[in-house]
Amino acid sequence: MPPSQWDTEAKADVSLGKVEECMFLFNRWVELTVCSDAVRFAQVIAKLEGEGIPYETKSQELGAGARRTGNLGVNSRHGTLFQVFVKKKDLERARYAIR
Repeated sequence: MPPSQWDTEAKADVSLGKVEECMFLFNRWVELTVCSDAVRFAQVIAKLEGEGIPYETKSQELGAGARRTGNLGVNSRHGTLFQVFVKKKDLERARYAIR
């Protein structure tokens, strides 16, 4: 096999290693819950903090407010989608804590 093919194959192997490493790092956190109620979101966070469980959050604007066309008739309490993530090793404990 010519050396040019070796280089390509070697690069492919290195890339797979980096992908696997990224997947490992990405998979450390799993989704615990999703809600659109700000009050429920605050309750979940308070319970996780009370139990000392580390967490990460993401939020996304929903509905007309996200498109800046107005929000007449939209309940602002439910205008955002909240996602809460915990580490895989803490998932069962977190599920129990937010019950």
